[in-house]
Amino acid sequence: MSGIGIRFLWLAGAMLAQVPSSAMAGGNCNDTWVTEALGAVRQTPDGGNSGNCDINRYGGGSWGSKQELFTRVSSSFSCRDPWIGQVFKFTYNRLPSGNGDTGECNPQLYGYGNWSSYMDLAGKVKITIDALNSRGARIDAGGRLINANNNRVIAPRINIVPAGVIANGGANVIGYGGANFAPIPIAGGKAIAFGGAN
Repeated sequence: MSGIGIRFLWLAGAMLAQVPSSAMAGGNCNDTWVTEALGAVRQTPDGGNSGNCDINRYGGGSWGSKQELFTRVSSSFSCRDPWIGQVFKFTYNRLPSGNGDTGECNPQLYGYGNWSSYMDLAGKVKITIDALNSRGARIDAGGRLINANNNRVIAPRINIVPAGVIANGGANVIGYGGANFAPIPIAGGKAIAFGGAN
């Protein structure tokens, strides 16, 4: 190999050594804070403004500080939909139970999986979770309706209906608007309130 070829290989190796490993694997994000935040949670940036580099993935592209962005990035990997984890972190100071599309990560729980913006989703999550909390119930990681006081299973499977969350078999209904019964016939024509009062 000639001296020129050896010098070229040395120069190329020296240049590669100066490139951050994240840039070699996927590329840096257009927003340097997003690149830093992804590195902090050990995620390889997709590069540019796509995938996990898309600023809209984090609070709809809006954050007030670097720390807020880092919190948004770290909580965005809790569920398949990145906004659900962020809403839970900023509304309830916890991550949702479940992952992917299970448990509280199930997008169908919040407006049947339809929302127009991050703030619209935040409002729908709050309505659903607050309605459950006010009735002493919660959804566990497996998607079961649980009594929050004694951790007993109220329903092994829940269904999403126009009225809200309904236990498998029609025994318990929690309406999206905070009502405790469904305005539609359930379980043989009767809408049964959470706790069985109606």
